[in-house]
Amino acid sequence: MLREERFQRISEMVKQTPGGIVSLEELGRSLNVSLATVRRDADEMARRGFLEKTRGGVVLRPHESSSLDPTYAMRLSVNMEEKNRIAKAALSYIQDGDNTMFDSGSTVLELAKELPRYHHLGVITYDLYVALELINKEFVDLLMIGGVFRRQYFGFHGYFAENAIRQMYARVAFVGADAVDLRGGIMSHNQNDVPLKQSIIENSQKTILVCDHTKFGTTAFMHVAPLKQFDIVITGKELDEKYVSAMREQEIEVELV
Repeated sequence: MLREERFQRISEMVKQTPGGIVSLEELGRSLNVSLATVRRDADEMARRGFLEKTRGGVVLRPHESSSLDPTYAMRLSVNMEEKNRIAKAALSYIQDGDNTMFDSGSTVLELAKELPRYHHLGVITYDLYVALELINKEFVDLLMIGGVFRRQYFGFHGYFAENAIRQMYARVAFVGADAVDLRGGIMSHNQNDVPLKQSIIENSQKTILVCDHTKFGTTAFMHVAPLKQFDIVITGKELDEKYVSAMREQEIEVELV
C-alpha cells in the first residue's frame, strides 16, 4: 500500500471512529504495517495539518472533521476504478472539434487519460497534471492557464488565471468537487480553486459535474456553486438512492455508472 493511500485510510478510520480517536496499534493492525511505520505516517499527517497526535494515537483536529484537505497525491490513489467509469461515461459528451474546459482534480485527470483520438479538440485547463497528460496528444489544442503555481495542488491560481478564464468560452466543461451537499451544492477545500471553478461554470454552454460517490453528503469550507448550475451529474452507481432521488426531484440529470 502506498504511503499516500495509507494517509487516506487513516483519515477515514479516524472520521468513522466514535470520538475521533484511534490508537497507533489499532491503525497498525488495520493497515498491516509496523508500529514504526504508522508512527511516521502519523507524524507526517500531523505536520501537514490533517490530524493531531495524542498519547498513543491520533485524533481529528477540532472542528475540522468535514474540511480535511487531502493532497492531490492522496486523491490519485483512492476510488480509481469508479473514477475511471465516470471518465469513460463523460467521454460521450465530447464531440470532435469541441472547445472544452477541464477543471482540476483526480476524476477530471482520469478523463484526460481516457480521451480517444479526435481530429481536433480544444482543451483549456489550469491543472498541471491534466496539462501534462494532454501535452503528447497531438490532436489536442492545449491552452494552459497560467498564474501563481501552488505546488500542493499542482495548479495555477490567482488574478491572472481568473482573468484569463473569464475571457474564454467552451461548449462543454467538466468540473470536479471536494464535497457535494444537496443544500450547499459543490464545495472545495482550496479557496484558490473557487473563482476558477465558478468562471468555468459561467463560461460553458454545458457543465458536467464528475465526482465519485464518496463526495456526496460531505462538506468543505468553501462554497463553489449550487447543484442546479450543472446540466449533468456523473457519479458512481454506489451513490445512495436518497441523493439520486433528491437531485432528480430538483430536475438535475444524474447518470450513474
